[in-house]
Amino acid sequence: MRLLFLALLSFVAGNAGAETKWVKTDPAKLSEGDVVVIVDLKTEVAMLNDGGSSSNPGVEKVKFNSGDEVLLTSEVNTNLQWTVKRSDNVYQFYRLDDTWLYCTSSGVRVGTNSNKNFVIKKVNDNDVLYNTSKNLYIGVYVQGGSAKSWNGYTTTNSVKNTQTSFFKKVTDENDVNLTISSVGYATLYYGDRALKVPDGVTATTYSVENGYLAKSKTYEAGKTIPKGEAVVLSGAAGEYKFVAASATEEKDANNKLKGSDNAEMTTGGEYYYALRAKAKNGTGGPGFYWMDNTGREPFENGAHKAYLALEQKFAENQETGGAKSFFLFEEATGIGSVQSDDVRMEGQRYNMSGQRVDSSYKGIVIVDGKKFLHK
Repeated sequence: MRLLFLALLSFVAGNAGAETKWVKTDPAKLSEGDVVVIVDLKTEVAMLNDGGSSSNPGVEKVKFNSGDEVLLTSEVNTNLQWTVKRSDNVYQFYRLDDTWLYCTSSGVRVGTNSNKNFVIKKVNDNDVLYNTSKNLYIGVYVQGGSAKSWNGYTTTNSVKNTQTSFFKKVTDENDVNLTISSVGYATLYYGDRALKVPDGVTATTYSVENGYLAKSKTYEAGKTIPKGEAVVLSGAAGEYKFVAASATEEKDANNKLKGSDNAEMTTGGEYYYALRAKAKNGTGGPGFYWMDNTGREPFENGAHKAYLALEQKFAENQETGGAKSFFLFEEATGIGSVQSDDVRMEGQRYNMSGQRVDSSYKGIVIVDGKKFLHK
């Protein structure tokens, strides 16, 4: 019989809901279409793009992290954002409505004048914008100890304390889209990011107690799976988005699940189990099964998938003392044997995936912790 795997996951990077950062970037590495905030690190102000054609661009105070590498301003409004156009070492800086930074004899302006080409020049080893049409250096005008505006200057002496930096808009593309199959289970592992559990999904870690699979820790919808935590996902069939999160919590020290970011051989145990819909011969239900006849041979685990790695003492069957070839999810519920449905079923009904069903549902139904076969 064809081998069925549960962990049929589709991972696609996406931007929806992703975190945006403004990261300090060498101007030589800026590309056409990049969006930047132009900042003077000395006065800690950014250049506004709504100064108009009759006045110098204004300033807005910003904050950085301790290394001056990332803007910490909580919200970067559009009036601070410039889109880069570039030809070799010549730069142009556009705002969103087809006006741009340019220079006149009176100084630097924002509008539609043709004098819009800038290069980067070094002044006291600092980067400074220089307009090639009007031969003006662009620096911050300071009065009474406060930054007032961005001006154009004819000599380097007026900009010797300017340190122009570009903070590029970088979108965190660490969000993960995955599909849970109709069986209702899948596995997930990311070693480099924490992920928020979406609505309709539960993420669970597992331990093994007294020879049976046992739920160890559960991350409900809205909770964050720590980076490096291997989990089993349960939910209705469909596609779900796991948003990359910065907040996290400690990993489950009792978790027997392991995972890998790339397709690689399983490690860390004496017996290895993969997630399957049922046994190779078609019997059983959702759970972890050996990939070979002994369970001792490592197998190639798929990228971002999880597996069960057990030492001998955890893999042992309670009754025989030998290693078990599979661990079923239903064992973790403490549910006993299946009863016939000629016994009256009262109370709420659930299927094997823990989803509530009505009286028309056919198959194994759980009522008050007991299983009934409803035909």
